[in-house]
Amino acid sequence: MKPAESQDAAVSGGVDSGFIEVAFNIPLDKLFTYRNLPGHPARTGCRVEATLGLGHRKAVGYVVSDVRSPDIPEDSIKAILRVLDVEPLFGPQTASLAAWLSGMYLCSR
Repeated sequence: MKPAESQDAAVSGGVDSGFIEVAFNIPLDKLFTYRNLPGHPARTGCRVEATLGLGHRKAVGYVVSDVRSPDIPEDSIKAILRVLDVEPLFGPQTASLAAWLSGMYLCSR
């Protein structure tokens, strides 16, 4: 990997895997896996709009990480609807800190 590519990967929050984990402001301690947009991928720290659950309810969530190999079949993963931010609101280190705080103090991310 060239230095410029390495720097881009660090800024984006990791290597673009095609899948992301999204946290929503709901009373569940669960992250949801979505397919990233190919032309305008969401990075860690960006807000995204996606359908939540089995229905068609749209919700805004925060990308907290990339997913290299999802735990569920790839063909059952929905795509996000759109990316709301050009630049991330927080970085991978902040997302990692939020995950640690969540586990330490038994609260949702």
